[in-house]
Amino acid sequence: MRAQRRFASKTLAAIHSEKMLRIRAGTEAHRLISIWAVVVDRRVFVRSWSVGARGWYRTFLEEPRGAIQVGGREIPVRAVVTRSERVKNAVDRAYLEKYHYSRAIAALDSAFIRRHYDWYGGQEPPPLDHDGINDAFVEKVGAA
Repeated sequence: MRAQRRFASKTLAAIHSEKMLRIRAGTEAHRLISIWAVVVDRRVFVRSWSVGARGWYRTFLEEPRGAIQVGGREIPVRAVVTRSERVKNAVDRAYLEKYHYSRAIAALDSAFIRRHYDWYGGQEPPPLDHDGINDAFVEKVGAA
């Protein structure tokens, strides 16, 4: 059995610390785009906000090879769709920790709303004497 190639610790640390990751899906020459990325179990995970016919997610489904740019260096990658519920839950937690957002959020309680305001600023929220906002993001896609 052939050993799988993994990202170097330095590369994972850079991806973990940066807000955005530059990515290109497929092997055709086109621009790199910036997306959110998290690191879980020494693997890099990205998610698409939409699944447009010409978007990077669909391109990776058809042609799993692509590239990321980290520290000014382009690194070839191979995309794999994650099926493990344990891993998906860990990725949700990583997105929540890094970006203060996760698809796993089903209801936003007053503590979350206050943390979000403290983090991002903006208009002061009204008095939070209720259970929060029930707003789930459904039918979104995850890819790794």
